[in-house]
Amino acid sequence: MAEPSVKSLEELVSKWSDLRSRIAAEKRGWKQHKARLQEEIRLLEGEKKSLTNELAVTKASAGSAEKEQADLRQREEKLRDVLAALRVLVDRAEADAAKYRAWVPVSLDGQIRKVFAKLPKTQEEADKLPITERLQILVALYTQVETLQHNVHVAKELVPIGDGGKREVDVLYLGLARGFAVSTDDEWAAIGTPGAEGWTWKPAPERAAGIRKAISVFGRRVPACLVPLPLEVTR
Repeated sequence: MAEPSVKSLEELVSKWSDLRSRIAAEKRGWKQHKARLQEEIRLLEGEKKSLTNELAVTKASAGSAEKEQADLRQREEKLRDVLAALRVLVDRAEADAAKYRAWVPVSLDGQIRKVFAKLPKTQEEADKLPITERLQILVALYTQVETLQHNVHVAKELVPIGDGGKREVDVLYLGLARGFAVSTDDEWAAIGTPGAEGWTWKPAPERAAGIRKAISVFGRRVPACLVPLPLEVTR
């Protein structure tokens, strides 16, 4: 196999840098989103605690029950407004989070599969769950997706080979952005990209040797070196 030229290495480094910048931007966005959700949980729990305390005071103070109940009704109305606004945010966040299910390969879904299963399937299911529980599910889900997105993974999988069949391969995943598959006999290879319907694999047998070498480098079975692999930065 011909050694990569300096130009091809520079192009690879440039594309890899662009990809890392995109990943970093997504990570910042997820962290900000997670922080907002956690702050909403804290505020909501504070409101709930305050309301519980006021109810206890109302029962203990029979003489001022009427006034306190009026105050309580006012706070309950305010809390309902807060909950209504928060439910709209959570509905959107759950719909957005559900899209990531197709991005997670079967070989990597592990515990995250259980978290995805907790997302309400319908609005009726969502309305039956406490808002705090829904927020906790979202935070757990985004945390696990973030972990998958910002790490390199190697796994064995069965991927489609274009004729309706499947082939066992070793796959190198760069987060959830790109996958590189090579057959156990190093005769067949493919490049995978995630989408709304799952991962799509495009045969690339000419990349078999490079992908196998990259997997060996990641597994520390050979000395570290640069391995040119095709990357693509998309919006």
